Amino acid sequence: MEEEKKEILNDTSEIIDENQIIEEKPVEKEENQVKTINNSVEKKENQKETVENPQNIVEKEEEISTVQSYPQKKSNKLLLFLFIIIIIIISSLFINYYINNKKEEKENNQTPSQIEKPNKEEEKEEEEEEKEEVFEPEKVDNVEVINVSNSINNNVLTEDSFYEKSLFVGDELMTSFKDYLATKPNGFLGSPKFLTANSLTITTLLSPISEKSNHPIYNNNKILVETAVEKLNIDRVYFMLGYNDILSSGIDKTLANYKTLISRIKTKKPNTKFYIINVSYMYEGTETKEINNTYLRSFNNKLSLNANSLGANIINYAHALIEKNGYLKDEYSNDKSRNLSINAYNVLINILREKASQEIEKSLYTTAGSFVSEAELIPTYDTYNKALVAVNKLPYGNIKNEYLERLQIVNQILIDTYSKELKEITINNTRIILEEDKYN
Repeated sequence: MEEEKKEILNDTSEIIDENQIIEEKPVEKEENQVKTINNSVEKKENQKETVENPQNIVEKEEEISTVQSYPQKKSNKLLLFLFIIIIIIISSLFINYYINNKKEEKENNQTPSQIEKPNKEEEKEEEEEEKEEVFEPEKVDNVEVINVSNSINNNVLTEDSFYEKSLFVGDELMTSFKDYLATKPNGFLGSPKFLTANSLTITTLLSPISEKSNHPIYNNNKILVETAVEKLNIDRVYFMLGYNDILSSGIDKTLANYKTLISRIKTKKPNTKFYIINVSYMYEGTETKEINNTYLRSFNNKLSLNANSLGANIINYAHALIEKNGYLKDEYSNDKSRNLSINAYNVLINILREKASQEIEKSLYTTAGSFVSEAELIPTYDTYNKALVAVNKLPYGNIKNEYLERLQIVNQILIDTYSKELKEITINNTRIILEEDKYN
């Protein structure tokens, strides 16, 4: 060993001599060199020992393999642990499921005497819950009822002619009304046109036509209301819709759809007038949670409040058919249902004729008033005569008397004007002297 160390030192000194290092090394560098020399010496000793003892090589290789296999063994243990936990969880679930099934089988196999009787308090709670689910209709006292006769005059002409260019649109109630009018002579209520379908809704009328759609049929073809109004040259449209819409879409959506439908028709024929016959109320005992008189009253009230924004006149038909509690009267119900009887349709005819009379009268007053104003502005024989004819058509009343008084003033203006200008006239060599008040 000493000889080998000497050889290494000699070798090292020879290397230093060969490189001819003149500069002085720092202390740390010298120490590193010494360590390097010592390490090299130890390394040679270890090599020598290894050569002398081959068993050491085997032991070291075993140590290295043991260190390398340790992480792999650790991961295998972790996977095994997780697998065991999963099996335990699945087993517990299966056991619980099995126990619960056994309990249910035992309960099902019990005789009535074995089953525990529920407490009286529990029975009361169940009864109260059942009572809450039952729909109780609203009781309304002192409902305002419109009294209209259910008998009709078949010889009316003036009011009926008002509906000659009218279109009636509605669901099954309007279909029954159409069938009833078909039994009357030609010209009855103006022989109006109809677009109806059972369970018809405003939503359907706003939808495009298809093979499965529930659009009304005219001349064996499905047709849109706006198209019918334009083609048939309709002046007035009467709707009887809302019940099925409230049931499917709700009150506010139904009102919005009405407004959209009316606006769409106006784009086709702007001068068309619109009327909405409000929804008739239900017969007592037929109401449900989904549709009842409370909803229908709310809808009819909103119809009246929003008439101007809808662009329609509201015909309050529903209040002519009810009794004091707000239900449909027996005489107006067909088989104690929502369907209307002939008496109910007679009431509708009377209401429509009354509305026609009111509108005709209103039109007469408007026409007479405009002619009287024209005669006052331009007093001539022609303007005076037109105004006098229009005023004479008015029913007796304050407005008619006022128009006659104004025409008397026009008459006096004509007397004063023409009596001064024309006092005599000669016709065929015959001289005629005119009196002052004989201007005609």
